[in-house]
Amino acid sequence: MTFKAERDAFKSERDIFKFERDGYKSERDILKAERDVLKSERDIFKVERDVFKSERDIFKAERDVFKSERDIFKAERDVFKSERDIFKVERDAFKFERDIFKDERDAFKTERDSLLMEHTGLKRMLLHGQTTQNI
Repeated sequence: MTFKAERDAFKSERDIFKFERDGYKSERDILKAERDVLKSERDIFKVERDVFKSERDIFKAERDVFKSERDIFKAERDVFKSERDIFKVERDAFKFERDIFKDERDAFKTERDSLLMEHTGLKRMLLHGQTTQNI
């Protein structure tokens, strides 16, 4: 083979290697692009995860608020029940006092009626006594 033919063979071989190298570079660039896409997807998933965590935390906070409000309402209900019980006790005390006053009133009426009867009896006796003395 001549020098020129050898040189052309080396050039052809070199061109083949360059072409293969360019193919490998293209594959590498494609793999890098795919890796970047996967990284981006991973980052998106991380952001979505953080969003879901934040939403979950918000829901938990709202649940805690509702529980606190429920506890407050229960406490208010208990206060109202206690006040109702106090009013019932006071009502019963007033009824008891009313009954005592009624009993005292009845006793005074009975005493008054007794005194009235006694007074009427004395009057009759006096009147009867006066009429007998007048005769």
